[in-house]
Amino acid sequence: HGVLPAYEFFSHQTLTLPDYRSHLLTWLLASFLWLGSLFGVSSAVSQVRVIYLGLAMVSLVSIVGAYLYTRDRGRLFSCLSMYLMAAIAFMPFVSTRAFGEAVSLSFVVLAFGLCEWGIRRRLDLVVFCGFLALGVASLWRFQVGLIFISYLLIAGRLYGRRVFALGVGAGVLTFFAQVLIDKMSGKVFM
Repeated sequence: HGVLPAYEFFSHQTLTLPDYRSHLLTWLLASFLWLGSLFGVSSAVSQVRVIYLGLAMVSLVSIVGAYLYTRDRGRLFSCLSMYLMAAIAFMPFVSTRAFGEAVSLSFVVLAFGLCEWGIRRRLDLVVFCGFLALGVASLWRFQVGLIFISYLLIAGRLYGRRVFALGVGAGVLTFFAQVLIDKMSGKVFM
């Protein structure tokens, strides 16, 4: 559900994307194809490689999340976490479902890092951005919405109403972002 619709969108063909699929992944992968075309990439194999390279670049945001999450937790824990997050960049080359999952996972790690670091430092904007990153992850894979809700409930219980309210605000903003994506992709609302 990723490469073919992205190629169709990139080459201005009619999309064969089911209505229940979000256009967000198609747009991202097509943007990698567009960037590749600027460098003369035109063969199918090279275009797939450009998509994998783009996914690997997106996955680098997880390194920032892992750094923030482990920043105050000791050198060994931090080094191991950095190593594992750096390895995510190679996952699209070994995964059979590398597209939405790779992008979503990167934003989940970033979200947890921002939220936990912001909570420890009492930085409301950072906590809000963390929940927003978790919302963005749920735009790529809807199942992450369950992680969002459960983390919101746990963090709200552990850290209080302020953190809960920040998460709810980010959730509302994520909802409106999804509505905007659906409108831009021409989906009909009942």
